[in-house]
Amino acid sequence: MPLNFTSIISVSLLLNCHTIHLQKKTNNYILRVTSFIGVIELSEKDVTFITFVGRSEWAVVNSFWAILHHRDLRPSKVHILFRSSDEDRAESCVEGLNQILEAEEISCNIEKHEVKERFDLMGPAEIVEEIMEKSEESKIVLDITPARKFMASGSLVQAMKRDVEDVYYLYIDEVDESAKRPYLDIPLPRQELLEMTGGEHFVKD
Repeated sequence: MPLNFTSIISVSLLLNCHTIHLQKKTNNYILRVTSFIGVIELSEKDVTFITFVGRSEWAVVNSFWAILHHRDLRPSKVHILFRSSDEDRAESCVEGLNQILEAEEISCNIEKHEVKERFDLMGPAEIVEEIMEKSEESKIVLDITPARKFMASGSLVQAMKRDVEDVYYLYIDEVDESAKRPYLDIPLPRQELLEMTGGEHFVKD
C-alpha cells in the first residue's frame, strides 16, 4: 500500500532528523549567541505566518519547511487561506504543517480561512488585511509559493501597503512527479528560496 501524504512527511522527518533544528526555544523569547563577535541578540517578537492552499499540498508544506529551515523562523501563529473546493486539501496541509512544527518543537496555532469566491481578488486581500491588522505587533511572513494567482495578487498588494519585508517564494526547476516529495528529499540545487522584497536567495545548504 502506498504511503499517504502525511506518512511520507513522517518518514522524511525521521530520515533527515540530523538536519532539523531541535533546540528548545520559546516562541516569545529567543536567545541567539553569535560567538565570533560576542554579540547576544534577544528577540521577543511574535511571528505571524500567512500561506495558501493551491494545487499541491507539497507546495504548502515544502515552502513552509524551507523558510523555517533557512531563516530559523519560529512562528507563533500560522494562517492558511483556501478555496471552498480545497477544504480536504487544506486539512491535509494542516496535518503536514503540524508535523513540521512538532519536529521543530514549535508551539503554534494554525488557523484556516475559507475564501468563498473562486476568482474573487478582494476576498483573499481582505482576509490578509484583517490578519495583518490583528498582528500589528508581530513580524509578518507571507509565503506566496502555493498560492493561486488570484490569491497571491491581492495579498501582495496588502504586503506592499504595509511594507512587509518577508515575502517568500520557493522556486523549483521543474514541477513534475519528482517534486511531489518532502523538501529535504528533493536535491537542494534544484530549489531556490527567494525573498521577494529584499532580493535574497537561500540555496544549497
